Amino acid sequence: MRAHPETTSTLVLLKSGPPLAPELMQRFGQAMAGRRTPADDSERQAIEESQESAANTPLRLSGASTTCSSPSSGTGRSSSRCRWVFTDITAASLQAARARVMGSLSALNPMQTYAGIRCSTLVVHSELDPIPVAWSRLLADTIPGADFVLIKNGSHFSMIEDSAALHTAVTPWLRRRAS
Repeated sequence: MRAHPETTSTLVLLKSGPPLAPELMQRFGQAMAGRRTPADDSERQAIEESQESAANTPLRLSGASTTCSSPSSGTGRSSSRCRWVFTDITAASLQAARARVMGSLSALNPMQTYAGIRCSTLVVHSELDPIPVAWSRLLADTIPGADFVLIKNGSHFSMIEDSAALHTAVTPWLRRRAS
């Protein structure tokens, strides 16, 4: 968007994380840990101790990813409807993806990038998302002229669990920008 601003007229930021501010990242980690149930911990331990775990097979990574992401749901509604499934290729990529993404963020200076956005922007945050609302508000404050909306009782997986509320928040904003 910074390199070719003429190609982007509107932007909706949804699930914009991880929070890059250290204090907010710590709050995010605490929120995720606080949402894990004993059943989540048992399932994760069983996966880690399985034969598939040592080989990092797609089956192991699919189960581990589903278990690790279930606390992102503020309501638990998505955990029964959302399962991560990996092929051999995606499983191999997953192993290094987090390190590559997090390692490259500092070189990109994302806050400067956000500050350089010049199109109409809506930052959407869900009330029950473990990513602190302060992070999304910081993004909205950093992007010139950005709007912010909070989805009440929404989770990190609002596109699955709260699609009607997400639609209600985003569609009128997009319509106003299109007219």
